Amino acid sequence: MKKLTDELRKQLGKPFGEIIPGKNALEKAKARKGMLVSVGDACSLMFLQNGVKPDVVIYDLKIKRQPVDEGTKAALEGLEGKCVRVVNEASTITPQLEGAVKLALKGKARKVFVDGEEDLAALIVMMHAEDGALIAYGQPDEGLVLLESSEKMRNKARTIYGKMIDV
Repeated sequence: MKKLTDELRKQLGKPFGEIIPGKNALEKAKARKGMLVSVGDACSLMFLQNGVKPDVVIYDLKIKRQPVDEGTKAALEGLEGKCVRVVNEASTITPQLEGAVKLALKGKARKVFVDGEEDLAALIVMMHAEDGALIAYGQPDEGLVLLESSEKMRNKARTIYGKMIDV
């Protein structure tokens, strides 16, 4: 299992890419070439409510660490496709979470439900998504971050992952 250090927590507090307003994010998602991977409940819900179905949704049924309402739960759980369920504590990446995300990126699951905390799943997606995949995640109190997967992004994510503590 990997655990964040305080230094890495500060680094990850800054978005990996540009913060994009919801309307622009929807337009980019609709025009994407590769798969759309949505990490987080609010981000995923925004896509689903606007008719954009991500290829992969990673969620924990919480927004800002508070349980989601029944409508949000129904929308996320109602998305068709295989769901892999894993346990993952805050500030960590378990082998189970990493394995589930890799399966989903290979098209073997549509949803990854995380019992615990899913935030660091975005880092796993960044490390393993193929070129051209569009990765979306929320930046709390700021908006939505959209990134197109590339070797440069993968290398940045791998560097951060490599600095995490093995526990």
